[in-house]
Amino acid sequence: MNYLLRKEEIEKAFLEISKDFETFGATEKEGEVIFDHVHNFDEISDKRSRYAPKEFLIQRNENVLSLEKTDRRAVFGIKSCDLKGFYIMDKQILGKDPFYTEKRNNTLFANFVCNEPCEGGFCSSFGGPVLDEYDLQILRDGDQYHVMVSEKYEGYFKSYRQEDGSA
Repeated sequence: MNYLLRKEEIEKAFLEISKDFETFGATEKEGEVIFDHVHNFDEISDKRSRYAPKEFLIQRNENVLSLEKTDRRAVFGIKSCDLKGFYIMDKQILGKDPFYTEKRNNTLFANFVCNEPCEGGFCSSFGGPVLDEYDLQILRDGDQYHVMVSEKYEGYFKSYRQEDGSA
């Protein structure tokens, strides 16, 4: 479903999601965009980070025996080209590697669609920047946000009006 949200509405939706997920986002620290914990929507940068947030799914060191469940994480601000890389990886690894599969199934990615091509991005090579596959896909248009929501996360947006004006 597609929604057109005002700034205060997307902030409210972010807070609802953060009740169920540990929230991370592309945020600016010391002049660089990195992925770190965020507590409100205003902390999220729409600038591209130098590195994709692959540490959320693939770690250098992995604890192979653990009795703890993987936390649910929401990652805001990933760019479409980086997210497309995860979807390509999903086709190869998802369902075959139990560690990757558990992390992937417990991670919500909210990609921010680029309004213009960025240096080092490769959106045009896959017909982007708008993706066909997404959890949440956000396109900022001034003070409004076009939000495309997958069926899996539709519940967080059911109280908002759809882009066509229907409830």
